[in-house]
Amino acid sequence: GGYTESLNSLLKSSEIFKGLGDKFGLAASYYSLGIYYRMTGDSQNAVKYLTESLNLGRETKSPIQVRNAAQMLSELHAEQNRFKEAYQMYILFKETYDSLYQEENLVKITQLVMQHEFEQRELLQLAEIARQKQFRNYVIILFGLVVILVIVILNRYYIKRKSNIDLQIKNKEIESQKKKLENLFVSLRIKNDELCQQNEEIVTQKDHLSMLNHELENQKYELNNTLNELTQAQTHLVQSEKMASLGQLTAGVAHELNNPINFINS
Repeated sequence: GGYTESLNSLLKSSEIFKGLGDKFGLAASYYSLGIYYRMTGDSQNAVKYLTESLNLGRETKSPIQVRNAAQMLSELHAEQNRFKEAYQMYILFKETYDSLYQEENLVKITQLVMQHEFEQRELLQLAEIARQKQFRNYVIILFGLVVILVIVILNRYYIKRKSNIDLQIKNKEIESQKKKLENLFVSLRIKNDELCQQNEEIVTQKDHLSMLNHELENQKYELNNTLNELTQAQTHLVQSEKMASLGQLTAGVAHELNNPINFINS
């Protein structure tokens, strides 16, 4: 089952390469089919597909493909006692192998030179990458510093703005309090003026009362003097009346004494 699936896959791939006109791919596919048939013991199909692979390798000037196909064909012919064909394929294999060896050496030298140049370019590229990385790091650091600076500036701006807003609010509150105090001061001044006016009226009334009191005191003094004078006059009058009565009594007694008969009769 596994071999059948492998064969079907190889046949499909060869058909695809043939349809695409890809001779390199078709040569490789025929080589794989030749290996498959050799492994399964079908020497005839193995020789057929390996020969096709060899011819396509020559046509496409692919020495590796020619070398590999010639090596397999040499072994197959030898196994089937076709030594002449086996020798011919071996000679082709050897020539191709030597050519490839020299070519491979040249390729290796070329590869070494190219590798050295590549390494030099790679070192230069690494240096350039390192420089760019360092520059990028500088740019990132600078960008970070700029971002931090912008954040600090914005933070300071918002703090200052908030402080200004708070200050404006405080100023408005102070202005409001100031207006209230001014209104209160005006009200107090009006009250003070009213109190001053009332005080003046009270002082005026007090002065008026003092004057009235003074007048009353004068009147009282005058009344007391008048009363004293009246008392003295009354006392004098009483004494005068007493003296008058006494005089009359004395006169009467004297008269009676002078008229005893009248006195006795009386």
